[in-house]
Amino acid sequence: MVKKEKLLVAGVLFIAVLFFGLLAVFLGQDANWDLRNYHYYNAYAFLNDRYALDLLPSQMPYFYNPLIDVPFFYLSLALSAKQTAFALGAVQGINFVLLFFIAFSVLAIKNNLHKAVVSFLIAFLGMIGSGSLAQLGTVFGDNITSIGVFLSLLLVVRYYKLLYQSSVFHAVVFSMLFALPAGMAFGLKLPSVIYAVGLCFGLLFAGYTPSALRKNERLRCRKSLKYSRYSCETCSSHSSHFCLVSQFYIRSKRRFLVSFTFGIGVLIGAAITFAHWGIFLYHNFDSPLFPYFNNIFQSSFAPLSSARDTQFIPKSASDFFLMPFLFTIEPLRVGEIPWRDFRIVIFYALFLLVLFCKFFKKCKSTHRNITLPFQANYVLAVFAISYIAWLFLFSIYRYAVPIEMIAGLLIVIVVDFLPLKKIAKLSLIGVLFIVVCASIIPGNWDRRSSWLERVVEIEFDSSSSQLFASPLNTVVLMAGWEPYSHVIPLFPKETAFVRIQSNFSLPDKPHGINEILHDRIQNHKNLNGRFYSLIPEHQLDVMEEALSNFNLALDRSSCSNVIDKLFNNSVLVLCGLKIM
Repeated sequence: MVKKEKLLVAGVLFIAVLFFGLLAVFLGQDANWDLRNYHYYNAYAFLNDRYALDLLPSQMPYFYNPLIDVPFFYLSLALSAKQTAFALGAVQGINFVLLFFIAFSVLAIKNNLHKAVVSFLIAFLGMIGSGSLAQLGTVFGDNITSIGVFLSLLLVVRYYKLLYQSSVFHAVVFSMLFALPAGMAFGLKLPSVIYAVGLCFGLLFAGYTPSALRKNERLRCRKSLKYSRYSCETCSSHSSHFCLVSQFYIRSKRRFLVSFTFGIGVLIGAAITFAHWGIFLYHNFDSPLFPYFNNIFQSSFAPLSSARDTQFIPKSASDFFLMPFLFTIEPLRVGEIPWRDFRIVIFYALFLLVLFCKFFKKCKSTHRNITLPFQANYVLAVFAISYIAWLFLFSIYRYAVPIEMIAGLLIVIVVDFLPLKKIAKLSLIGVLFIVVCASIIPGNWDRRSSWLERVVEIEFDSSSSQLFASPLNTVVLMAGWEPYSHVIPLFPKETAFVRIQSNFSLPDKPHGINEILHDRIQNHKNLNGRFYSLIPEHQLDVMEEALSNFNLALDRSSCSNVIDKLFNNSVLVLCGLKIM
């Protein structure tokens, strides 16, 4: 591009990032279940070292790496709710920039300005998907970790020659460097492992093939590939087959090396963002991934199971094969909220058509004139592998948001495989993009109809003043399965919060974590400490039942209301407790 074109593109991309910040504000304040359950509290606990004071307020996610939520928590302290949403949406808008440059690197359009326009459209389509819009301005993190995934992808498609045509040393170094962003994303949110797997193994399938090395039945051997003692300047026609086999062996070893060292880079990146937390979990709960995969680590603090959410994973071979069609018809097959978006099923159907044509040779090969071979092959391989990993491990649509984001480019790539003329391919892509746009109905993970001044606000009754007057030596017990740990940062810092019943612990079950709960409460009794309970108003009976396991009971005469303004002014009841 000339300098003016580059400045124009840079300006448009900057405006786009701001646009997605404004769009996050327009969509409304985030009040989703996970925010109220753990995203806000976990960051607060991490920054204030509350792990010796509190226990399980955020239920099972109490054990999740809190690092990804720390920037959001800092923003919420410094800015208003609207400003925080704008900043979060703008950061998530970085995905647009990365999608733009990925598309720009994959497309084979010669006119750079025209290529920029098409790349802009592909990136914009990626940002307005049903899952992407549902998460814009929210704290789920799938469109935050996607930044690391897309950055690693962009580095490979733009600088792949450093991996395949440089010396072995440089290939090793750059493959590990390119992997770091995806590895760091993996460490921040473990379900991102599916994309790390795709990026790593995609390098095995997208390297140069022997047919790409052949030219007029003569093969020029590259001295830069130092995996074979065999070398030559030019192979004569009678020895071309030998050269072909030799170079295939050389290239296969290079692909394996690059893929292997990329995997090492992923692990290094994951260690940067997760090692501190893995060490904490291992030191306190005897497992670096606690409570997950406890069938392997066998910590005594949790049941000996994998603890993964498998409710959405397909149960039959036909479900596995037809899943994109199934969740397009019924979105609740892969999540808790309704939405609609046709892009993934369109890509999947086209991909199956291309495989059918290639395998059964039913369609004549055609020149790929829209995308560049290596770049397109790699992007396709990455997300095909990632999709398969997603299907087997989770089948939760939230975790597939990066696939949704890049599905527009994937459609372009598979259309380019079809035996059509260029104008027919472009026309088909245009029609499919229109169909995708018309199909979009975003999901909604609970957004407020009006904005609060701050991200989290609560209102106390005057009768709550006793707790604030002497918060030391006080434990507030929580119970039930509702999410409300987000209110804890607004209570006195000296007060401990312990959840005696949750989606991870039941007080009448013989697991190690419940023994800790019983010991914690008994020790507080021995110190003549004060007990309170905090629970949503409609679950007071649940609290009574849970307290009976600890010989405690509600003192209903002391109860006061705490208004949770984030969650539609719902009422939490704060009660004193008495020992039975």
